[in-house]
Amino acid sequence: MSKPGYVYALINPSMPGLVKVGRTERDPTVRVSELSGVTGVATPFILVFHQAFVDCELAERHAHAALERQGRRFAANREFFEVEPTTAVHAILAAPGTTILVPVDRQDAAAPAPATTHLVDEMVERAHRLTWGIGDTPEDIKEAIKLYQKAGKLGSAKAYLELAEIYSLGVSIKRNENKANQNYRIACEMNYPPAWAAVAENRRRSKDHSGEARAWQKFFDLVLPLEEMGGGILLKASGFLDARESLELSYFPCTAKVGGTVVEGAVEFMRQHADEMEEHVQYRIDNIEQDRGDFYFGRFMGDTKKDHIAACREVIRWLQEL
Repeated sequence: MSKPGYVYALINPSMPGLVKVGRTERDPTVRVSELSGVTGVATPFILVFHQAFVDCELAERHAHAALERQGRRFAANREFFEVEPTTAVHAILAAPGTTILVPVDRQDAAAPAPATTHLVDEMVERAHRLTWGIGDTPEDIKEAIKLYQKAGKLGSAKAYLELAEIYSLGVSIKRNENKANQNYRIACEMNYPPAWAAVAENRRRSKDHSGEARAWQKFFDLVLPLEEMGGGILLKASGFLDARESLELSYFPCTAKVGGTVVEGAVEFMRQHADEMEEHVQYRIDNIEQDRGDFYFGRFMGDTKKDHIAACREVIRWLQEL
């Protein structure tokens, strides 16, 4: 009989170079809290990655076997391996039976994340201020990159995405597509929805519409089951509605296509958040009309700002009809 659950990867600052790969049938954050509370553990464990499986016992055995073949097990009959976190993530993702969501006990789901999470968030926030020189913080891209790298190793998918954007855009440094793609890949492997949205936007710019559709599909697969989501996810979702040639919206039946490919779940998500999406599209229109920011690139529906605004208004009309 299969046991639905999760296989997870944990790290601990007190155990440098080691990753714990285990399984649980409950919310992984609860398991992390339990392990962190064990006497003798100097610092809390940090959840780097987790993936739902239809049979978590089988998936865990496959992940352990993959790491053992590399001679990575730290000690017999233990779940610790001498690997980089990304290696453990690859081993988990290679296990059979992945699924989108496993129901968890609602009380468990409300359990707080380890306190270390707040420290990581502070590292990411400081790195952001250093990247752009916000407020009294002087711009220092080298220090920002170091902080993002540390936060990434401590389990922050957002840090990997920020690194990817820095290297992709060439923010105060020379553009490096290899490093950008490496960090995009890690953030996506950690099932971070904004990373998939960013990849979709990159595929759009390179006119790889099939790749754009696949990335958006992954984004909506991840966000639809969420009961709560921050403004960052809603902002990224609004990027799907940028008026462009690759986007095709129809009324009857109501569908959303990218490059001719239906993106399942997009209509359902937009219907649930139509008011917020309309606000984001209207904000884009306002900025185009007033020439604020870099909102017009001449690569959307039509070759003029007037045409682009008209296309955005058509998107709003589609939202209002949902």
